[in-house]
Amino acid sequence: QKCLTVGMRLEAVRADRMRGGRNKFGPMYKRDRALKQ
Repeated sequence: QKCLTVGMRLEAVRADRMRGGRNKFGPMYKRDRALKQ
């Protein structure tokens, strides 16, 4: 379930950035990217 939630959050972030870069999820996005790399 955790993986699913993270995936959904990443999708939302991606959509948000594409939709004009509103940075609501900024801190979470940066943390997720740090984990990914």
